[in-house]
Amino acid sequence: MSQSSQPKPSQVAPDNIDELITRNVPIAKLPGYWDTVASNTTDWAREVTACPFWSRASMALGDWEKQYRREFNSELTKGSWPHFIGKSAERIREKTRAKIKQAENRQEELLRLYDSATPVPRLEDLVRVRVNCPLLDGVPFLAQRLVSLATELGCETTLEAKGNLRGYFAQHLLFKTPVYFRINGAAQSYLLTCEVQIATALATSVWENSHSLYEISRVSEDLPEEWQWSPSDPRFLSRQLGHMIHLADGLFCLLRDAGNKERKR
Repeated sequence: MSQSSQPKPSQVAPDNIDELITRNVPIAKLPGYWDTVASNTTDWAREVTACPFWSRASMALGDWEKQYRREFNSELTKGSWPHFIGKSAERIREKTRAKIKQAENRQEELLRLYDSATPVPRLEDLVRVRVNCPLLDGVPFLAQRLVSLATELGCETTLEAKGNLRGYFAQHLLFKTPVYFRINGAAQSYLLTCEVQIATALATSVWENSHSLYEISRVSEDLPEEWQWSPSDPRFLSRQLGHMIHLADGLFCLLRDAGNKERKR
């Protein structure tokens, strides 16, 4: 990349987020910049789906299913091993802008998102996949085995158990893999962070049906007191339901365990 396309400190962080981005990342001025980033994420998603870590995980799933069935007498996952997907141009732009807008120091956040080598915002979910487990204890069971496999293969990984006021419950595994960012016929090496979301099927249903509300709150200020006492607010419905489903997921595990005990008598 030429020196002119590298992020440079600006003297004053303007209120216009798009202006701030293009001032520091000149290549973002090019028509179709966000579409180009999204096109790359689509290519990366195919590459990551076929990468050694995810391919090995697909092959190991049968053994993990047997281990879980022996321990809990229930199914670990249902359906085929999922493929990664790339983030859309609109979502990439919205999330990048939201992170900068909500930062205490917008200039520092922009420089954190964009390094001097590749004009791609460092978002953790540019390429992501979601794995569903029928029961709650299947989530950490699967997450820990994925972490162990990644470590065995030398992948840099982190695992975070997420649970928040908005009723979102899942475990997120992040791992890095080298890819190439292609723009205008040139290819630049880039260390991509990939996100594996592991959650129950019920939690995923809540997330899928309320994701648009989450996206709206991510790009604008969202105060709990605005919705916590207003049952007609869709945020009240989706977020309280998220907590109720998490409780129900736990109760299903207790019900299964009680049934397993009865069968052993």
